[in-house]
Amino acid sequence: MEDDLKVDLSFVSTWHPRYDEIENDETEYKALVALTNKDITEQKTLTEQTFIRILDWKSPRIKGIVRLNEFGVYENGIRDAYGAEEDRKLEALLQLYGIGAPVASTILHFMYPDAFPIIDVRTVETLCCAGRIKHHSTDASRYATFRAEMLEILKEVPPFTLREIDRALFAYHKIHLSQNKRCRDTKNGPGRPKVPRTRGNGMTIRDKVLSVFENRTGEMFRREEIIDLVVGAYPGTFRGSVIPSDYCYNSINKDSTSFKLHLFESLGAGGFKCLGLNSTYSGPVYWKSEQVGQWEEGKVRLWKDPRK
Repeated sequence: MEDDLKVDLSFVSTWHPRYDEIENDETEYKALVALTNKDITEQKTLTEQTFIRILDWKSPRIKGIVRLNEFGVYENGIRDAYGAEEDRKLEALLQLYGIGAPVASTILHFMYPDAFPIIDVRTVETLCCAGRIKHHSTDASRYATFRAEMLEILKEVPPFTLREIDRALFAYHKIHLSQNKRCRDTKNGPGRPKVPRTRGNGMTIRDKVLSVFENRTGEMFRREEIIDLVVGAYPGTFRGSVIPSDYCYNSINKDSTSFKLHLFESLGAGGFKCLGLNSTYSGPVYWKSEQVGQWEEGKVRLWKDPRK
């Protein structure tokens, strides 16, 4: 952690205005708060137009993963979240295809701007480096801890809002922390930069993939994005050597290096969700279209291994 980093009134006062140096989304943010309030008041869910605008605001690539042609399922899921108990709202949204904790928490934030913060890799890493939380993960299992700490900060820094705290944390990370390698994860020692830039001499492809994605749990990616991030982090890496399906919990390939590192869940149609290492994943394992194994709470049994 950075010894001199304190997320307090002075920090928020200094850094939240600097958010506008790096992003230009505040007008749309305010519009979405108003639209969401109107939708929820009238329908207890979101219209398709508001839902798509929230995805665009948070991460446009998610539109290529969610099943917008089945919007009724998402509409009902958001309605279920609205009616759920406070500690079950996130879980209700996580049942929707392609929705991880970062996007689910974004939807909840627009529904409840004063009660649900948005979990994002930048805000999480800044809080970790300030010693306010003990992890870099945006996994859903970490959301309750993250939310509790954000609400505690909210009490400490009146009259600032959750949005302004989020802006400050995000701006600090993007302007300062991502350029500063002093931050230390309290559990794992020296923290890695989000996208390390090195030639990676002596590293295997598996090592490179792990170094880029080990702290991006809960995020969604397209196949080409995964390849781009690895090649961007390690210039000179042959693009054809980065095969995202080799690192999935739910798919296995014939290559001998496949199914030895598990980071992603294949969502089909070139979409992937980062589950992180040692996930308590449950679900089938496929080789091509054939089921060849099964995960149960993080333990796998293969009854056919195409690598042999």
